[in-house]
Amino acid sequence: MHIRPATEDDIPLLRDLARRIWHACYPGIITVEQIEFMLGWMYAAEKIRDELRAGFTWKIVEEDGAAIDRKSTRLNSSHTVISYAVFCLK
Repeated sequence: MHIRPATEDDIPLLRDLARRIWHACYPGIITVEQIEFMLGWMYAAEKIRDELRAGFTWKIVEEDGAAIDRKSTRLNSSHTVISYAVFCLK
């Protein structure tokens, strides 16, 4: 397993991973319509780009050369790391 920092070039991959992971994990918990809403809101290309430029750290988890997860973190004002997106395709 390899974890690497994501760049703006990875935004399409981050969005694809989010879509696949959300549709694998959330049906039955929330509606497909809500999944689509959340994906559009949280994983819009512009939002990810803005987060990368604002200092959020996005990571891509790879196994056997295939991306299987994505994760974002940020440091808040009290110097605590906030971690987001802890789901995986495997």
